[in-house]
Amino acid sequence: MKYVLIVYICSLINQSCSESLIINSDFNQHKDCAMAGYDVASRMLKDLDDNLINENKLAIRFECREVKVHTVPPPKPKIKA
Repeated sequence: MKYVLIVYICSLINQSCSESLIINSDFNQHKDCAMAGYDVASRMLKDLDDNLINENKLAIRFECREVKVHTVPPPKPKIKA
């Protein structure tokens, strides 16, 4: 199973999450995705303006969503008649 990381910016005052960001990485394990989620959340909070975070009580939420991988079989060889 593969996982994709989805990150949300949430306001605890409004109790809503307005923005989402899909990280274009396929993770092979849930743990790898979760660890990346914490890293991304930490970097996002560091990059946002302190006043914006404090006034809106911003927090970062993330989820690791399972993605089904569809494999396409190679074409069948042509039979010469």
